[in-house]
Amino acid sequence: MTAEAITGAGTLSSEELRPAPGRRRRPKRYTSTQDFLSMLTRMVAAAGERVGEADVPDLVALAAIEDELHAAIQRGINGLREDGYTWESIGRGFGVTRQAALMRWGRTEKGYIPPPPSATAS
Repeated sequence: MTAEAITGAGTLSSEELRPAPGRRRRPKRYTSTQDFLSMLTRMVAAAGERVGEADVPDLVALAAIEDELHAAIQRGINGLREDGYTWESIGRGFGVTRQAALMRWGRTEKGYIPPPPSATAS
């Protein structure tokens, strides 16, 4: 997914969301979700470049990120649905029909897909 594909996720800029001046002892930089996802995209691309010069165990560790990403998307879908987003609006965001979104990300019998165990935990 490119940065262009995730543009428009929020309606307020980072500047508009910062606390009023003088309300914090130390200034803290607010990172919008869009900024965070853009950084994550760059990090994944850089990881692919590094693994291309590494060995098989590193490739396997990179592939484990794919499972984490699928689980994160499912958690995001679940959260949006709990907040009242319709399958139509979610599908429209992905450029698919309501039915396609429901078939791909609809709740499982378990209701929630937990993330797989982290590869770094071992």
